[in-house]
Amino acid sequence: MCSSDLQIRKTNGALRSNAGAEINRLDDSADILTIHRWDASGNDLLIVISLNNNDQNGYRVGFPQGGTWYEIFNSQAAVYGGNGSGNGGSISTEATAWDGYSDSAAITVPRMSATVFRYNDPPVVWDSGDVNGDGLINVSDWHRAAGCVSGPCIDPSCDPALYSGPCCAPADVDADGDVDLMDVAMLMGWQ
Repeated sequence: MCSSDLQIRKTNGALRSNAGAEINRLDDSADILTIHRWDASGNDLLIVISLNNNDQNGYRVGFPQGGTWYEIFNSQAAVYGGNGSGNGGSISTEATAWDGYSDSAAITVPRMSATVFRYNDPPVVWDSGDVNGDGLINVSDWHRAAGCVSGPCIDPSCDPALYSGPCCAPADVDADGDVDLMDVAMLMGWQ
């Protein structure tokens, strides 16, 4: 989960300290908090935090803009060992005023979770750390990541330049723009 958090943090300016922030919902009865974050470049996020012991299905939340909002992080996703509850990757708002906004959507809020929605910008498809794309993070990913550090990618379908190409992108676990020993250490659970 840490590598996903780092990737989201580094690729969304709305999570920087100089970005705008507004708590737009504090629901004590449902133990749910929503926070709108945005920046000048148009990066627009809505963060939904649940401290409830149960999933909340059909829970209406106001969204700052109408359209498609992509679920770029869900701490209850099965990949993180969660219960798999969520919104199927995206939601579409409707013109129903809620929480001070002109648009809203009825969403699933997973129990004891943090969910991040990004406006109109689909997430990157690959999972950081799953370097070979087999859905697992294991020794074969470590091997391929090491190949991205020490020389050209070992897969002939990848860009032969060091630190580049689609096969090396998932090896950049700390999302700092290059593949180095820190990435390999994080992949192996040493960091």
